[in-house]
Amino acid sequence: MTNQEAVKQDGVALCFVPEEMRTAEVCLAAVKRNGAAIYFVPEEMRTAEVCLAAVKQDGRALCFVPEALRTAEICLEAVKRNGGLDKKSPRPAA
Repeated sequence: MTNQEAVKQDGVALCFVPEEMRTAEVCLAAVKRNGAAIYFVPEEMRTAEVCLAAVKQDGRALCFVPEALRTAEICLEAVKRNGGLDKKSPRPAA
């Protein structure tokens, strides 16, 4: 089974993929399956596309979205998926 196939079955399986094998495609597949997998996505691969996919799957993934990428679109998607943000939730970048 390839890394991409593994993360398509269980996104959090990304934690078992060696960092040098965590490609953009593997990371995107992981967060599409389980938004919490963004925790295991290397910082340099947390692109707008990956972050949006993560919060579309699980709004709570917003906590791991870099501040600079917390656009209105990403925050709105997090609210739609998670039913609302509270006072402790991350806010859109200014």
